[in-house]
Parts: sequence; structure tokens; C-alpha cells
Amino acid sequence: LTHADALLEAILWIFHREAGKAEVEKTRLLVKLLQRIGTTLLPPRVAQWRYARGKRVSAELNASLVPGGTTPLEQEEEVEQEPHIPLPLQMEDVVHLLLLNLAHPSTVVRYSASKGLGRICERLPVECADDVVVALLEKMLKGFEEEGNGSILHGCCVALAECARRGVLSVNRLEWATELVVRATQYDLYLTTHLNTSHVRDAACYVCWSLARAYSPSALMPLLPSLATAMILGSLFDREVTCRRASAAAFQENVGRMGGRSIILGIEILTLADYQSVGGRKESYLEVARAVAGLVGADNPYRRSMILHLASVRLRHWDANIRKLASESLGNLVDLDPHYFVDEILPSLFGENGHLSLDPSERHGTLLGLAEITMGLSKTNFSLDPDYEELAASLRNVIDEVESLRLYRGKNGESVRFAACRYVECLSASARILPLSVKTQVHWLDSVDGHLQHPTETVRDAAARALGSLLRHHFPTGPGGPSPRLRARVVDRHLA
Repeated sequence: LTHADALLEAILWIFHREAGKAEVEKTRLLVKLLQRIGTTLLPPRVAQWRYARGKRVSAELNASLVPGGTTPLEQEEEVEQEPHIPLPLQMEDVVHLLLLNLAHPSTVVRYSASKGLGRICERLPVECADDVVVALLEKMLKGFEEEGNGSILHGCCVALAECARRGVLSVNRLEWATELVVRATQYDLYLTTHLNTSHVRDAACYVCWSLARAYSPSALMPLLPSLATAMILGSLFDREVTCRRASAAAFQENVGRMGGRSIILGIEILTLADYQSVGGRKESYLEVARAVAGLVGADNPYRRSMILHLASVRLRHWDANIRKLASESLGNLVDLDPHYFVDEILPSLFGENGHLSLDPSERHGTLLGLAEITMGLSKTNFSLDPDYEELAASLRNVIDEVESLRLYRGKNGESVRFAACRYVECLSASARILPLSVKTQVHWLDSVDGHLQHPTETVRDAAARALGSLLRHHFPTGPGGPSPRLRARVVDRHLA
């Protein structure tokens, strides 16, 4: 204590002088020293007001797993009223610097500041600790507004997890914290070639895991549906394998800690989306997602959330491979709820004019989504005419609208051409539910002929598949070979 003031003054002077330009290791050690000073200035024991989950009875927890069982009882411990102890004035500077270093560019510094905040908050009076938590949540909210800086969100998520794990996060703040954490689980931005925001989503999963360990089912019950949905979406559709596995682990912790049937279909989903099954991105999108969405027929509460997430988020992802997988996954799910796709998803894709967007990534994803969904509808024999004439007309006019605005040009134009070829391929194969006029058939043939001459191999391959599908379903050949119309339009042109 005799040296605490002098050390704190020196640390403040160093941070003010170097203003974030210090070496990472030096900053990390300064943050560690700062938190030690903070804990030295506070009483040498943890506060009694902290949230305590209580003692759980194993027999009750096991009984809750049986159908008709009850939720395990929580024996909450009574909290003694603590005497008011005045805080040293220096604590304001300590907490301010720790909050400031949650946005440091280095991960190790953010981790150190987060743990320091947790250790200090568990020794503060309840009012002061709540003020720190509010400042932390406000800083996290500000991090969402400052796109491109994932360091703030990562540091805030780790600090929030440390506070939750120590029982510092009050039950009254759980709803606000959960709302921000759910947003963080879907925070996916492309920053540079080798940098994205996967560390933010990983830290958000750590918060979900900490909430399950620290809080009782009665405290988390109103928030479990949104948390469970976010963890399921992360475990199935996140781009990074580390985040998918972190989400799966957090979901497993929540199902195990909450007991019984607090999370609908929790145990069934755990058996499908485990550590191994979500390891492969393609398998997770196409196989595991299909299995999870197919649980319990029409009573699955997560199916429409999965479909909406794929259509509204993953089809607009910055990674072209994710957009392609999302469209294929949507095609796999069409037969589970075709009316939802026709009544909600397809109109939403057209309503936002995604295929005419100025962003080529959004055009690419929307075209692929429309293609795969229409193909899925054709497999279910879902009729679009005459009940959905306006939607059918919009589907037929997509290629005309894209080409009239010359949306194949510009950066990433090759991906849009690829998606257009896939669109022609899928809608040609859907001739049973979406017949094309002769004028549209000829126009699509001209479009495919142009793509066949493109210098990019992937575009030419997609155009060749589109040409084969279009000819197979709209230019049938008779016993004597190709019809004169087909021979004049295609065979003579390409074989001349």
C-alpha cells in the first residue's frame, strides 16, 4: 500500500506519454501491475453480494431428464448485508485504464485487462460493480457502431464472460447483455486478407458458456430461446471451424447445466451437431443442418430461424464459398417447409432487389439462392401457377433485368456470371413448375452463348452445364435426332 500511489502515478504517466505505442509485452505487464494495484486497494476478500447459483441436487437434475420431470431446484444462499466501505479515489483511474485496454490491438493485452476487471469487480460494492458492468455494455454497444474494429467487441466479450463467471453480472443486466452477445455471435466482417472478426464470435461463445455455468435455469429461462438459436446458428453456419466448435461446446454446456427440457430439442440436437460433425464446413451446411431442421416435423422451433438466417445473412456473406453453400443448404431445406419459402423467403429476396444490388457479392448470393430454392420447389412438385403468377413472372425476368443493367461488369463480375449460369441451369430443370416462353428460351440461349466465350474457366464450365440443362428440358429431340430448330440454333453454331 505504501508504494501503490507512486506505482499508479508512474503507470498513468507511461500510458499518457506513449498513448498506445508501447510494445505489446510492456503493455501487458503494465496492465497486470495495474490490476494488482487495484486489488491491493480493495478489501482482501470477494464480496458477498455476488450472484451464487446455489447447490444443485443430483437426484433432482437426473429426474428432470425423465419426461414429465421437473426442473432442478436451486438452493439460493442468503446474502449477508455488507458494511459500506469507502473506495479509494485511485480506483476510478484503475478501472478507466482497464476499460481502455479492452480495445488494445493485441489479444494478450485484452485478455489481461478482462481478467483484471473481473477480479476487481468481485471485490467492489454492488453499486460500483454495476456501474462498471454498465460501462462495459455501453462500450460494447459502441463497438458495434464502429465497424472494422473487432478489438473492442472481443475485449468486451471476454470481460463480460469473466464478470458472468464470477457472478458479478447482475440478473437485472442479463437481458441487455444477452441481446449484445447474440449480436456478437453473428458479427462477421472482412477486414483484410488474413484478418476477419472470428475472434469476436469465439469470445461471444465464451460468454454463452460462462452464463450457463454461473446462472440458474430460473434466471436464464426467458433468455434461453434467443441464446439457443444463436448457438445453433453459429455451430452450423459459421465460416470458421473454431467458432462452429465453440458454439457447439457452449450449446452443450447450456443443455447440460440448465437440466431437463429447458432448451427444446437440446439433447437431440447435441447428438447431431457435436464436435466432430461440425468440423467440416460442407457437411455442417448440407448434412447436419438438414438433420437438425428435420427434427420433429413442423414443431421444430429452429427451422425457420435457420432458413431466415441463411437467406438474409449467409447469402450476403463476404466469402463466395459461404454464399454458395448457403444457397445449396436452402435448396436442401425447401421440402421441409415449401410454403414458408414461397410466401416469405422468395418475396424477401425480390423485395430487397438483391439480384440488382450494386454489391456484386449480394447479386451473386441472391441469384444462387433464387436458383437453388426454385430447384428445391420443383423437386417437391410445388405449383407456382396460377396462385403465384407475380412471383413466377419475377423469376422468369431475372436474367433480363440483370443483363439490361449490365450487372456482369465490374469487380467480381465473374462470380455474377457464374451465378447467372447456375440460375439458368436450375430454372431450366424446373420446367414442370415454371415453364418458359419461346422468347425467354431463345434469350437465355443467347446469354449462355456469351458466357461460353468468357476467359474464366469456372464461368465456361457453369455455362456448359446451363446449356445442357436448357437444351435437355426445353429443346427435346425426337427419334430422328435433333429437331431442325435445335439444329439451326445450337448444333450448327457450335459444330460449324
